[in-house]
Amino acid sequence: MTLDGWFDATWSVYTGCNPLGSGCDFCFAQRQAGSHFHFRDPRLYGGTTKFEVGRPVWNGNLRALAPDDPEWRFPQNWSGAQKPLLGPGMPSLILGTNMGELFFQPRPVIDRVVGRLALSDHIGLLATRLPAVMSRYFSAPESALLLPRRQEHLWLGFSAEDQGCFDKRWVQFKPLADAGWQTFVSISPMRGPVTLPPDFLEYGPRTWVIVSGDQDICAPRMDIAWARPIRDLCRAASIPFFMFRANTGEEIPDDLRIRQFPRRRMGK
Repeated sequence: MTLDGWFDATWSVYTGCNPLGSGCDFCFAQRQAGSHFHFRDPRLYGGTTKFEVGRPVWNGNLRALAPDDPEWRFPQNWSGAQKPLLGPGMPSLILGTNMGELFFQPRPVIDRVVGRLALSDHIGLLATRLPAVMSRYFSAPESALLLPRRQEHLWLGFSAEDQGCFDKRWVQFKPLADAGWQTFVSISPMRGPVTLPPDFLEYGPRTWVIVSGDQDICAPRMDIAWARPIRDLCRAASIPFFMFRANTGEEIPDDLRIRQFPRRRMGK
């Protein structure tokens, strides 16, 4: 659970990843998977990391809980947050996990994650660094009959740490925005300035921008000034902006203490 983030709960039923760029260098998830999480739940985290230069890093091994594990029923069984981030009477936001990359997983695991979230009363947040794979999955012909329910209960996003990653991943992700999904981008951990292009800004409130520094004290530091042009572009385009964190150990300046959410209601 989280009490101060951009989601009401996390749901971890799979884990594992491969480094996908400089934003992965100080990944908190691989650090946790290779340390205390490994001992707390070896079924899920055991064998997913290796040690390099004295720290755990993803080794490409993937794990998921058995299909009959009770944790798979969490989205259906959970009554929701007492105070949902979207407001009273609104559904809760469940992050599909922050401990691995879903679109590295085998198709049956992806199907199960997507299906459980789509059948819940909540909204599932699925973020990826593999937007081309995500786009192919949700654009496949076999997804057509399931599309209305999925678009009602899932928000799809990608992450990018700098302009190069944003530009590459946005081109791959854009078909999902064009198809009517509620979308988001997590610019995290921010490694350099990012300018949101006009063909992103045109989606207005149908998208969402989250900005964050790194959780690791040893990671490259984000210049907090990089967040202000993004904030201003979002404001001008009516895009909700969420400043998640500055660098570890630093306070978010008052003018960036903005934590907005999409106002799009389920079924709208």
